[in-house]
Amino acid sequence: MTFRISETIHKWMGWCPVKAGMAAPAGIEGYKTEPDQVPGSNEGIIYDKIVDYSSTGTSVWRLLLFGMGIAIIVSFIKLATLVFFAADMILLTSFMIAAAFVIVYTDKKRTNIKYGPGNLIIQRPLFKPVLIQKDEITAMELRENKRPLPKWLTAVTAFILVPVYSAFCVYRGLFSCISGGVAAFSFIIGLGFYIILVIFVLSIYSYSDTRRRFPKIFVITTKQNKSLMIYTKNSEELTELQERLL
Repeated sequence: MTFRISETIHKWMGWCPVKAGMAAPAGIEGYKTEPDQVPGSNEGIIYDKIVDYSSTGTSVWRLLLFGMGIAIIVSFIKLATLVFFAADMILLTSFMIAAAFVIVYTDKKRTNIKYGPGNLIIQRPLFKPVLIQKDEITAMELRENKRPLPKWLTAVTAFILVPVYSAFCVYRGLFSCISGGVAAFSFIIGLGFYIILVIFVLSIYSYSDTRRRFPKIFVITTKQNKSLMIYTKNSEELTELQERLL
């Protein structure tokens, strides 16, 4: 009688011993589930991956849009320079700062990939989540990670050529400023530009070197000519993902 009364009270309060045992504890190693997700379900998540998501190939329309965009940017910079003489350097410096921040931050924070029986959700820092449906996928393959440039060339450029060139330009600007040939304000803008240039090139080197550490790339291509590249050291960890999407 006591057991029935306690069972009735538990039901009123919404407690169920079976349901309580089904929820996967959050943070337990070995479970690729999120809090309150049931183990053995058709959903999962891959944490902290380096990924690239971009367009594949080039079309005439895309090249025209790219050329039009470059023309608009150059025209805007020239117009801004007429109003303020250092506008071009300030705009380029701002672009390099933003690009370097995005490159370093996204690689540091990594990407999470949610997958289910019929879709993928790519959760990248600073970007909106990307949904890829199963019927949009045209190909999946595992490739060798071959970088377009050798490591020594990117290292020499990032650690020697660009820093030495920037130091030379700063020294020349400082000499001109001391001799009265260049205003102090112009020298300060130039100094900031070359410092940010070095940081920008180092961020590009970091981008390339981070991806170079992974021997394999799992590539997913979609009907929209988009390519998702997941860098990995162990291809077996992506086997389940591939099986879910087949």
